[in-house]
Amino acid sequence: MIQAAKKGHGSTHRALARCDECGREEVVPAAVYRENSKRPAEPNRKQVVTKLEAQGWAMAGKRLRCPNCEAKRRALAAAKRKEEDNVVAMTKTPARSGTAGEALCESHSGNFSGGTQGWEKSSLAGSASAGDSCEGDGAPRRPDRVTRRRILDELEGCYDDAAGRYAGDNTDQKVGKRLGVPWAWVAEIRADFFGDANSNEQAEQIARRLAEAEKALTAREEEALALAASCEAERKRVAELKAEIERLGA
Repeated sequence: MIQAAKKGHGSTHRALARCDECGREEVVPAAVYRENSKRPAEPNRKQVVTKLEAQGWAMAGKRLRCPNCEAKRRALAAAKRKEEDNVVAMTKTPARSGTAGEALCESHSGNFSGGTQGWEKSSLAGSASAGDSCEGDGAPRRPDRVTRRRILDELEGCYDDAAGRYAGDNTDQKVGKRLGVPWAWVAEIRADFFGDANSNEQAEQIARRLAEAEKALTAREEEALALAASCEAERKRVAELKAEIERLGA
């Protein structure tokens, strides 16, 4: 939880952060702002979260965790991932022994009569099969187990399950950039384990403010149109009164 705190020495604005897990508190300097005159001043949450994250705190959705609670959460998440990986490994069918070339020869043993031409076709087929499992630059199409675990651990800390979207300004692209992996891998794992939305808390806040601004603009425009209509009526009345004065003078 983040809320305004009493000013410090020199009238410095400060914010009070409280861990939603254990109740630990931390006070950090922060700017304050008012969304409108009817609401009390609030600390700049983005500024506060940035300062807290530099100290090891973590914000996931609306839940704030101190460094100790975040370390415990990550440890539990890692243990859970390891347990799931072990279950998956135990259920996998053992791979056949032998090389890919031997398997390829067996699959085509009845299709070629032998000779150089047959071996060339087999080699080409083997090359195409190997190419299907790799990107054009040689990178694997699928993340390995260690990489999947890293992505899952990162998503655990920045995806809000309850809200069904990223916390803060996180996206698939930003998570991929932080980890140094293709963001498409992040998107796939996020969709499998967390949710379909690649939106985030900051985008929702901006969209909400945009909707409010558009509503206020529409109201002002309607007021302006009504005022313009009123002005036109008064202008007509002034013209009529001037005409009456001219008639009296005649």
